[in-house]
Amino acid sequence: MTQAPSSAGSAVPRMADLVVGCILIMVAVLAIVTAQGFPSTNLVTDVGPARFPVIYACALILLSLIMMTGALRRPAPPAGKPVDRLGYVCVVIGVIATALCILVMEWIGYGLSSVIYLTGLMWMMGWRHRLFTPLVAIFITGLLYALFSFSLNVPLPVGGLFEQLLS
Repeated sequence: MTQAPSSAGSAVPRMADLVVGCILIMVAVLAIVTAQGFPSTNLVTDVGPARFPVIYACALILLSLIMMTGALRRPAPPAGKPVDRLGYVCVVIGVIATALCILVMEWIGYGLSSVIYLTGLMWMMGWRHRLFTPLVAIFITGLLYALFSFSLNVPLPVGGLFEQLLS
């Protein structure tokens, strides 16, 4: 008797998807509740500061429900199948790298920290081209910088190290 090929996501335990989905829904509901306390404007054409957090929170709820539905529809892995611990290690490394990037960003700035962070994450996910990986990281960093600095007028950290060198 032959087995049907498993789907790409069947190695992920279903319970983990359900727990993460519930946590994300709770975070989204908290964001919606928090956004209700944002100040409102009296202008009819102004969407107000609460609009985008509510839109993103609703999208997060929808995507979490889709993930949880997919987890419930996916067949359970065999009981004796060993757990892929490398996946969990990569998740822990990714979370630690994110925290380090946020901490280091104040010291070396958004640009350098984001390029190093994105290159490391892409390498960890298996995209290890020597030329294109850093170039894509530079492109994404530049695109986000342009979006935040020029379109949204949100300043990104320059970094204390470079501020001292420039002064």
